[in-house]
Amino acid sequence: MSPYRIRSDGRPTRHRRGDGCPRFVTGCVWAVIRQEHRAAYYGALAQADAGDLAPFNHFVADELAATMELYLRALRNEPDPDAFSRRVALLKREVDSTPLERVIDSARRSEMARTFVIPLLEKTEERIDRLRPVFQQVSEFAEVIDDSGTHWDGYQAREILRGGAWVSFRYFWRFALLRSDPSFNTSVGYEGLIGDNTFIVRSRHVQPELRYTSSSLPRHGDVQRAIDAAFEPVLAQIEEAVHRKVSK
Repeated sequence: MSPYRIRSDGRPTRHRRGDGCPRFVTGCVWAVIRQEHRAAYYGALAQADAGDLAPFNHFVADELAATMELYLRALRNEPDPDAFSRRVALLKREVDSTPLERVIDSARRSEMARTFVIPLLEKTEERIDRLRPVFQQVSEFAEVIDDSGTHWDGYQAREILRGGAWVSFRYFWRFALLRSDPSFNTSVGYEGLIGDNTFIVRSRHVQPELRYTSSSLPRHGDVQRAIDAAFEPVLAQIEEAVHRKVSK
């Protein structure tokens, strides 16, 4: 809302917001200056201060017409066609004014691989080995994508993780041909994705995902909690399949 009013000689002058209240009550309408037009408003005001009143008068007239149209739509209970654009503009302004956290660079990625990702995979493989005797077939899928978009697998994938050049990884193990029920199969695995300042880890059968930032990286104990969460539903499925077969 403009803090200025037009004097009898046509020049804008500053006034207190409350000065216009009696006029509003008696039917006069304030011209609402929209946030997205702030720069144009100050530009027209500067021209008026320099003696050229026409740009300011035209600007206020346009804003008054837009304000009146807004009032009329509200009275007619009509939707506001510009509501979406205004909300997006407000969101953009809030996002632009929010300081970004530190970017997760290659050094921090290397640290995360050493303290979280590699231990997660190694401890998962230990549990996989314990489950192997229960199944006739266990297969592994591994993929790491580096910051150039190159895909790596096998031993090289672990080296990319350790070096800190990775931006995402996928490791899955598939269990097939349960010895007591060859038709049963299941899987366990993880997906990890690095953003500018976020690290997201997803596990099959588990919600919600784990989400970290550059200021809150994985802590001691997160590896064990992630593994327990990943294997609990898998063990429950296997136990149910075995008990179902035994009870027949």
